[in-house]
Amino acid sequence: MIAHEPEFEGTDPRRSRSRTASPLVLLPRELGQVPPPVAVVGGKARALSQLLTLKSRVPRFGIVVGDAFDQHVKTREVAAALDAATATTVVDDAMLIGLGERVTRAVLRVPLSPTLARGLDDLRRAFPDDDAFSVRASPIGDPAEIDALAGALEPALGVRDLPEAVQRLFALAYHPRTLQARRAAGLPPFQTRLALVVQRLVHAEQSGLCWSIDAGADVDDRRSQPRARVRACPGLAGGAGGVRGVPHVPCDVFLVERAVDAEQGLADDARVEARPARKLDALRVEAAPEKPGARLRPLEGAAVIAPSLSTVQARLVAREALRLEATFGRPQAMTFAFAGRLLHVLDVEPLRVPRGRIESGRQRTWDERLVPAPLSRQPSSTLTFSVWQRGIARGLERAGRLLGVRGVVLEDMRPQFRRLLGVVTGRITGNLEVLVALLELLPFADKAREAVAGALGQPEVGALPATPLPGFWQRARGKIEETRWPAQLERLSQVATGEGLRFADEVRALLAALAAVHVAQEDPDALQDRFDSLEEALGRCVAALTLAGMQAALYLADLRAVLAELGLDASVVAELVPDDDAVDAARDIDGDVVVGVRRLHSLVRLVDERPALRALFARDLEPGAIAAALAEDVEPAFAELRRGLAAHVAATAPEGVLTLEEPRLVERPERSVEHLLRLVRSSRPRGGRLEEARARRARAEAFVDTAIDRIGGMRAAALRKRRAVAVAGLQRHGAELQSYWVPTERVIASLRQVALALGERLFEHGLLDQPRDVFHLQDAEVAGVIRGTGPDVDVRPLVVARRRAAAARPATMARRVETHGVVATSLLLDDEPDRGARVADAGVVRGVAAVGGRAAATVCLLERADPALPSVRPIVGVAVVSTLSTGELPLAAVADAVVIERGAVLSPLAHALRQLAVPTVVDVPDATLRLEDGEAIVVEAGVVRRASAESSEASAAPTAQQTGAADAEAPVAAAVVVGALAAASATPGGAPSASAPATAAVALPVTQPDATSGEPSGGPPLRAPAGMLRRPLPRSAGKPGDGAPPPLPVSADGEPVAEEDVVDEEPVGR
Repeated sequence: MIAHEPEFEGTDPRRSRSRTASPLVLLPRELGQVPPPVAVVGGKARALSQLLTLKSRVPRFGIVVGDAFDQHVKTREVAAALDAATATTVVDDAMLIGLGERVTRAVLRVPLSPTLARGLDDLRRAFPDDDAFSVRASPIGDPAEIDALAGALEPALGVRDLPEAVQRLFALAYHPRTLQARRAAGLPPFQTRLALVVQRLVHAEQSGLCWSIDAGADVDDRRSQPRARVRACPGLAGGAGGVRGVPHVPCDVFLVERAVDAEQGLADDARVEARPARKLDALRVEAAPEKPGARLRPLEGAAVIAPSLSTVQARLVAREALRLEATFGRPQAMTFAFAGRLLHVLDVEPLRVPRGRIESGRQRTWDERLVPAPLSRQPSSTLTFSVWQRGIARGLERAGRLLGVRGVVLEDMRPQFRRLLGVVTGRITGNLEVLVALLELLPFADKAREAVAGALGQPEVGALPATPLPGFWQRARGKIEETRWPAQLERLSQVATGEGLRFADEVRALLAALAAVHVAQEDPDALQDRFDSLEEALGRCVAALTLAGMQAALYLADLRAVLAELGLDASVVAELVPDDDAVDAARDIDGDVVVGVRRLHSLVRLVDERPALRALFARDLEPGAIAAALAEDVEPAFAELRRGLAAHVAATAPEGVLTLEEPRLVERPERSVEHLLRLVRSSRPRGGRLEEARARRARAEAFVDTAIDRIGGMRAAALRKRRAVAVAGLQRHGAELQSYWVPTERVIASLRQVALALGERLFEHGLLDQPRDVFHLQDAEVAGVIRGTGPDVDVRPLVVARRRAAAARPATMARRVETHGVVATSLLLDDEPDRGARVADAGVVRGVAAVGGRAAATVCLLERADPALPSVRPIVGVAVVSTLSTGELPLAAVADAVVIERGAVLSPLAHALRQLAVPTVVDVPDATLRLEDGEAIVVEAGVVRRASAESSEASAAPTAQQTGAADAEAPVAAAVVVGALAAASATPGGAPSASAPATAAVALPVTQPDATSGEPSGGPPLRAPAGMLRRPLPRSAGKPGDGAPPPLPVSADGEPVAEEDVVDEEPVGR
């Protein structure tokens, strides 16, 4: 790494005096570890500040913030000229030039404010007296505005009079060249806003600009033979014009071979192709103070045709550009200068490569279990993906800052946050490698990795095929000492609870304010503002879920560590976590997902108590017919039920719907009638569940206490305290997860409401063919169309292309997919197994025990019902479902047990089922395909057995039972792939993430009581250590071969590159 220049310390006694910094000028000493906001200083100035934290050699600089420009143009004379120019209808370029000249003269006539003048004087004193400066403009605004002004705002070089140079740069905002550039881009001509970078001038022997990837090459060439492009010439003019260049400044071109992945750096022997140009002059700055400014000096002899850079210098420039690309997560354009043998970085900005992307040969692993099941079970729209991607990035930044990640690391790591989610075959998936890298940012990374390793069923996280991310996060960081961990864990828990509640309160206040607004009557700009505020609220929800999920995972890992010290199996965890005690504690929590269950079940009791209602529901009618009868009849009981259903629909936000395109319960009220009808026809909840759960927990605690007592001494007291603290922490943060989840779903529902209103506005103005086309646009694209700052005036061709790509997506995909490089609208190969076909029969299906208990009953498939059966079937026996949402939770409450293909033991849904004491097994691969409707099964200890298999196993030898129990744990860990930082996955019944960050296999070999006698019903007695002894996870656990389809390669389908379908990195342009 190259160190940046040290701060100047002069001998002038005036400089030692304490001065109050100007609010309009940022001095070099004020540019510390945290870069200033881009809305204050613009993109270029912020990028330079970030370079300081990356230890690049950057000449010392100060910043004149955007407020200084605003203050200057709001003076009376300039404001009057601007008002007159804005009110005039521009008909041709001549009129535009005339208006620009008037405003420019007004800007130059008005002197700078005294505050700004004092700030510039302080800035001048921060440099040696003989230093000259370069003053560069840093435009503030949307990317479209910044791109439009590329090359239009030329820097001032060799400056010694700072006030004059600043005033001239302010006037450049209204120069005819600037106005024409903005008008050509479809932007208002007179709305430029600037900040300025005042930088010590480097007396460069050579200067230029480097593209980290050659943007002018063909798309296929960029993929197969990527090269960095360097433009250079003698003197100071190499970077003139930015990425567009200046035609009258001839420059040499150097093409440097690079790796497809910028993180691999540049090879020492990288091939360099030089294309020298004929250069007649070089721009130089006179060293004498009496001759300010830059002058053209003629070149003589061989310098006219000789390459301006050597091969070594070209490689050095390309290597630095690749380092910046790897750091910022996208291609960069870097302005540089050589003073002797030292490379100085003068400027850096994102490079928008048109219609192409850099493909990486690095293998990436995408797992649908890292995101909520409602997001991964079916293709999601472009708008849904972009909203969740932005929400996760913002939430992770907030949560990471509170969990102890340094601000500088967070700032530089921000591009990686959005890479946690990607799209393969139209489905949102999680990037396993990026998740592991994000865990490395935590100061307790060792603890986080340990929890992740337990969830993945691998000895250590390092066994993952993960390539480290850029090296800045690998720098030394403060580790939490092992001996201090319990106290640190409690401190983190307090922070997570306090900050999570604060985030949730802010979100609830925003939702309450939005409820009083008639969205359909608002103008488009107001709707876009509300959409932005809701996206910000989603980030707060993600932060709260991340904090609670991470803490629950850490407490779970600590509890498992206690059990490991006692020589007990981790499956005891499912019995130690309170369930019955949590019912009363969580009853009054705002957002409790069990409230909806109680509300609907109260309506079931109403139907049982009213003969007229009981007779209506006893008839063989469809939900629509019952809803019509309820609406027409004036019977008091019918009116009472109508009011109850209306209140349920109005108050039920948690439906398990996380996409913006799916309708909500308020849009389909007949859905609540269908659920009520199924509940009325179903068997009632089995009594005594809470008592059984209480008895199981008491026996498990007694067993653990006995094991602790055998140890004795101070160690026993410490273990008993750790166990109690961990169990209490799991209960507390599990309740928080459930509480925070309801506001999250309400935010998504509100985003859908506002998005549909925006679609209506765009449809009314002829910008969309139909209102629902808004779901095919990213959030930034919708904002660009509404506010007129988007690069595309007509987005309909883009919508058509994305709709065509969505129609070509396959119906199913593997749970885990491995890709190489960037995948755009990818399809699986033709040999993808048909997951709709019946899976080979097996007597035992294993999963993760989320709620303890035993149930012997018949299978009731909630989704794949036999067409010959009634459409509305009662819930009788064990409910088996691929994913269970919170809206379907009332149905699960009346089942003997619940078996879910996906899920996590720490999800809000699992916590709700624990309150209801319903035995639950989650993450059972292909449960709906392996189990037949109506067949007899036994659910116990995270294992689902057919009744025939149960009887045959009962006759087997005890050693065979032990062997089978040891293998039962293998596939479980794979199903709970961590999502500690994948906060979006705190989903009820969905795949793990923030809600289930680091759980492990918890198949329970604990003996369950009989429903009637309360005595053990089978299996080894609880007091016997054989079933509780710790068993190592097999090496195959958590790998793609343990019950899930193997990873499949993917191939592009030739459709246009759609940004929502590009995985692993942010779009760099179309």
